Amino acid sequence: MSKWLDHYRSNKQATWIKCKTSDGVDRYMYKMSDWTDLVKLSTQSGIFLQSLSIQFRSHEEILDVTDCDRIYLITSVMGSMAGPSKNYLTYGKINGNSVEKQMWLIPELIIEKTYSDTIENCFAEAIINVKETPKNRKE
Repeated sequence: MSKWLDHYRSNKQATWIKCKTSDGVDRYMYKMSDWTDLVKLSTQSGIFLQSLSIQFRSHEEILDVTDCDRIYLITSVMGSMAGPSKNYLTYGKINGNSVEKQMWLIPELIIEKTYSDTIENCFAEAIINVKETPKNRKE
């Protein structure tokens, strides 16, 4: 808990991504570049995602990482001619070529849109494994 508080106190206005990886490390990030660095590390070292949540101030939402092959997470902005732009964290559960996406309005952490998509419409640098692949699995 104290590790989290130290990170949180460094930027109380951020929407945080909190996760645990298979190497036993709890990770706290608010920049998308930190997430993409974790994806690279995962690819290089074979670690995978075990849990994931997003948090703004005291409002935390746990994102389900079960029953899927991989997880997709990226920030996005949607503009409107008649109103202000909205910021999102787009979260998706990937199974094969199919992605079930949720667009979380940030910083409010409210799901504003859900839809099905294909993996071709995802940025590869934002996709992380959640299961050990057969080549990494210990028998």
